[in-house]
Amino acid sequence: MSTPWLLVLAGGSGTRFWPLSRARLPKQFLAIAGEEPLVATTLRRFSGWIPEEKMAVLTTQQLAADTKALLGDFSGLHILAEPEARNTFPTVVMAMEWLRARDPKATAVIVPADHWITENQEYLSVMRAAVAAAEESGRLCTVGIQPTRPETGYGYIRLGPKTGQTVYRADRFVEKPSREVAETMVQSSNYLWNAGMFVWTVETFFRELQEHAPLFAEAFRPYGQAVAAGKDKKEVETIAKQAFAAVPAISIDYALLEKSKEVAVVPGSSFGWNDLGSFVSLEEVYPKVEGGVARAERVLALDSLANIIHVPGKTVALLGVTDMIVVDTGDVLLLAAKERAQDVKKIVERLRQEQRADLV
Repeated sequence: MSTPWLLVLAGGSGTRFWPLSRARLPKQFLAIAGEEPLVATTLRRFSGWIPEEKMAVLTTQQLAADTKALLGDFSGLHILAEPEARNTFPTVVMAMEWLRARDPKATAVIVPADHWITENQEYLSVMRAAVAAAEESGRLCTVGIQPTRPETGYGYIRLGPKTGQTVYRADRFVEKPSREVAETMVQSSNYLWNAGMFVWTVETFFRELQEHAPLFAEAFRPYGQAVAAGKDKKEVETIAKQAFAAVPAISIDYALLEKSKEVAVVPGSSFGWNDLGSFVSLEEVYPKVEGGVARAERVLALDSLANIIHVPGKTVALLGVTDMIVVDTGDVLLLAAKERAQDVKKIVERLRQEQRADLV
């Protein structure tokens, strides 16, 4: 098994974590669950296995300089900037062309920058198994998480036949099911959450890309050729911009994995995964206090339950309050019903319409 490359997806804006997350301070820059930015924790998670020279962070042009400055401790790190936000697939194709130009025999590990994992050694064991499966089978490989609740905001993978000790074929993908369907899936051992973590070889990726997404293969080929030829940075950026303009905005799952018949799944259930998708996810990572969980100087709760509090340095008094989100960032105070956590992004949309750049 070779030493893979690590490609970290760090171009998102994290609008469900507003007002903590802003345009120039996205979720991956925040120390939400630990003592350092999530993107730094993600890179450090792989230290000792993957050298910094084989790590790349995929971000936006607007965030590239800030990302580089934030990750200054990683001296050998590569920063790849997409010319515009077009969902995950165009960025991944660009990164894979960049990787093919540098190392055509490489294996890529692709992970989000903003997930939280508590059992690192268990996690790396699963990722090593995924690398071995990808290299031995010649398939696109993904990591699935054993569901613990009927989550309607996640995609699911249905397991097919077992092909190795810890490897299965992917039978089908189910995107964001209804509550009733999700409850059925949780009760079955055949369904896993799609965690958005992928492993594949350069050869496998471009074989499947050519078969299932030829428009992307054609659009990004000149970019890879320019990188391989050592063209100057400005010319390469111009070619990347042309490639992005020529393809639709679409996710990896919709564009490739749901179409391919050559997808393997490695289950992972013991490494304490949390996608930190909204404020509700903080119930699993913030300290438990009276009345819920919190980052605050103190929480005094009377007749209050299951609240999520982020008011650092202040005492928060709760009276008769249940299932609320309270976030204070100094310039913004957010009060939201916990059941509306996924809708926090709608506030950001409203502020953008009002051209309140100072708040987004």
